[in-house]
Amino acid sequence: MSENVLLQRSSKIIDSGEHDPQVDPINPLTNELHELNEQVAVITSFARVVAVKTNAGIVLFDTSTGVATEKVLSELRSWSQDPIHTVFYTHGHLDHVSGSGTVRQHAIDRGEPAPRFVGHQNIARRWARYRRTNQFNLDINSRQNNHLANPNFTIGPNAEARARGVNTFVPEDVVEPDTTFTDVFTENIGGLTFSVRHVLAETDDHSWIHIPELKTVIGADLISWNFPNAGNPQKIQRYPAEWAQALRDIIAVEPELYVPMHGLPITGHQRITTVLGDTAEALETIVDQVVDAMNQGHSLPRIVEQLRLPTELMAKPWLRPRYDDPEFMIRTVWRSYAGWWDGEPVTLKPASRTDVARALAEMVSNGLTLKAAAEKAVADGQLDVATELATYAAAATPEDPEVHRTLAEVYATRAESEPSTMCKGVFVDAAERASAKATELGG
Repeated sequence: MSENVLLQRSSKIIDSGEHDPQVDPINPLTNELHELNEQVAVITSFARVVAVKTNAGIVLFDTSTGVATEKVLSELRSWSQDPIHTVFYTHGHLDHVSGSGTVRQHAIDRGEPAPRFVGHQNIARRWARYRRTNQFNLDINSRQNNHLANPNFTIGPNAEARARGVNTFVPEDVVEPDTTFTDVFTENIGGLTFSVRHVLAETDDHSWIHIPELKTVIGADLISWNFPNAGNPQKIQRYPAEWAQALRDIIAVEPELYVPMHGLPITGHQRITTVLGDTAEALETIVDQVVDAMNQGHSLPRIVEQLRLPTELMAKPWLRPRYDDPEFMIRTVWRSYAGWWDGEPVTLKPASRTDVARALAEMVSNGLTLKAAAEKAVADGQLDVATELATYAAAATPEDPEVHRTLAEVYATRAESEPSTMCKGVFVDAAERASAKATELGG
């Protein structure tokens, strides 16, 4: 058991603004218990487990993954033999909850009452979605995580399935919350107040917990000593604007100890304010830029092309993009405020890649220009292919009015051929814009 090593490390990094990962690892994955003070300890499994001593027993926050939970419990028992009274789920991601069955069985084996499990009401809905999309989730987590070679990086869903010898994403013994809440859950347990506050952030079932008597916040995944995981391209919607507000709300309760479920704990209100404030600013900067660009009529690809990411903030040790890519967050913000369509008419009902590839190959072999190839596609009745080719032509020669005239004609023809109002509206608008551009250029 190490004492305050993690706090010393985080203070050093925050105070200096510098970080050498070889000397001071931000996310040690050793499954060791670190006592942060007499009542609070953190165990460094992949998703941290935080333990708080109360007069009624231990309160746990998350349970890590099943493959790590036996070690977590062993470390916990080196610190306290008190029964586990309550387990709070910070959210329903499986690296945080997969060990719940092991924790419950541990209490039963000790002849103690099974602990109560508390979590937001959306957790059960999350797990139901995981079960319905079982193989899909196994596949995307394999792509996202299983290339990592660290043997301690047992982030669960796929490792869990292999360890159990089954092909089930959600462990069969995961414990559903027996106490759920919607917005705020507050309860005194053994002389301490646990104020649990639901927020939309990395997930729709996220919560952060304030323990005012200890001036402590358990921060879930609101910070992870990386740029926020707010854009993950393979996962469901994230909520960056609400996420930033949650960080501001945490700063407002003036904690002196902040314990995230990934990365280093932080001591001192000013340090907490620095890290959480920087993270909130990074989120807000991207949200504001994307929304401003949307209001100016820019499409998503154009916004991705033009937006300036907060590079100075991202250079800070607690915001470097080592997990998620900030560019992906641009797409998340778009999805928060718009439909699935990216605003480019060519992508509304795109041609198949095979058809476009064949048209391009034919164009090259016959020595045609993109404009001529688009006109041939119209004559052949391939309006979707014509749209792609004419769009390429306009992008390649943006000052040629005749190319924009061809593009306008293609979209006008497509609008006439489409039965749905949705398609007609987009294609008529695209035709008018291309025609106006041709006129502007003298065509």
